[in-house]
Amino acid sequence: PAVRPPRRLFPRPATAIVLRAATMHASPALQTRAAPRCHAKAAGRAPAAPHVSAGDGDGEGAWDEALRAHVYSARYRPNNADAARVILATAVPLAALYGALAMAGPWMGAKLAIGGGSAPLSSVAAMVVTFTLLVLARAALFVRSFMLLHDAGHGALFPSPALNRGATWALSFLVLTPADWPAKHRRHHGAAGNLAAQDAPWSDTVFVTSAERAAMAPLPRALMDAGRYPPVFFVLAPALVWFFRYRMPVQLDTFSGRLAWAPHNVVNTLGAALWMAGVYHLAGPLALACELLAAYVGAAVGLALFHVQHAYNPADAEGATAESAAGKRAYGVRENWSARDAGLKGSSHLLVPGALARYVTLGIEYHHIHHFKTSLPCYKLRACHDEAPEGLWDGVTELGARGVWSALWNTRYNESTGLYE
Repeated sequence: PAVRPPRRLFPRPATAIVLRAATMHASPALQTRAAPRCHAKAAGRAPAAPHVSAGDGDGEGAWDEALRAHVYSARYRPNNADAARVILATAVPLAALYGALAMAGPWMGAKLAIGGGSAPLSSVAAMVVTFTLLVLARAALFVRSFMLLHDAGHGALFPSPALNRGATWALSFLVLTPADWPAKHRRHHGAAGNLAAQDAPWSDTVFVTSAERAAMAPLPRALMDAGRYPPVFFVLAPALVWFFRYRMPVQLDTFSGRLAWAPHNVVNTLGAALWMAGVYHLAGPLALACELLAAYVGAAVGLALFHVQHAYNPADAEGATAESAAGKRAYGVRENWSARDAGLKGSSHLLVPGALARYVTLGIEYHHIHHFKTSLPCYKLRACHDEAPEGLWDGVTELGARGVWSALWNTRYNESTGLYE
């Protein structure tokens, strides 16, 4: 049945759009449908053909059947052994990092004490470099830990729902994210790229179409443009969301204009405060400073990743030319939306270079598969991509460094051209 649009306290596209630019998720009261699920009967079957693509002459039937058979294969289901492995591969470096921070604090203090409260320039430089490297390492583990939370929230980390709920709660304190975030995030999977969605935002980082922006009054439009200017947005939004919005006991759902009690924010803030107090007590003030700075850096990286996984143009694709991109449109529809298309046409495959970077992203670069089947665990995404029948991912957009940089500057969607601007 059709879902009635919620009544709004603020008109759109004007004040509410400006407010939503600073916040990105709605209250639990407005949680709606999850992405449609594919037929489970396809699980475990072998690919239908050695080469199949969406553009085959016999239509999409064979491609769709092969896609479902491959992605729903039993070998890509969650299992406890692999889940324990990826958690251990996160926990051990994290413990080692806290140990390094505990030793770095006294070392820096001794350097300053020897110099009577000051230190030679070379020692200062060494301390700055050391602290910067520790912050970057902690930020990398913040991103990886968030990917584990993301998987647990989708019920994909462990086979057991109870273990996934427990992991969600435990990880939520580590990444300063309320435990109800996954429930809100599922709205994204039910509406990504659907411009006609009335019960969820069609994008969490692009707030208006070009037509909506043009219809705004001058002041709201100027405020929205200033706040959504990429250097401003990607610097301020992580702080506003993780350090302000997620700490408030009451939240304004800027999509509906309603205020809602946010008990998970309160619990997360109290739990995070206890965690920070423990870090300070066991590893010292340097570790606490590192923890807070790394959370900000990690949140900024995660937000940028989230944006480029959806807000890109055909010309941003790796190897694309003006001729090959001519006439193609970025994914954004008002009719015939499907979870399959939102995944394979509206989600990118990021070409993450190097084992270290892939350790941090933990498979989220295969976003096209994740959006098609959210219960496929992060530790199986790469295998699912690499072992697919030839041609299965031909329609998926691959983004390299050039494409990622270009996509970061996309701030609105033009329905007339079908491109982000």
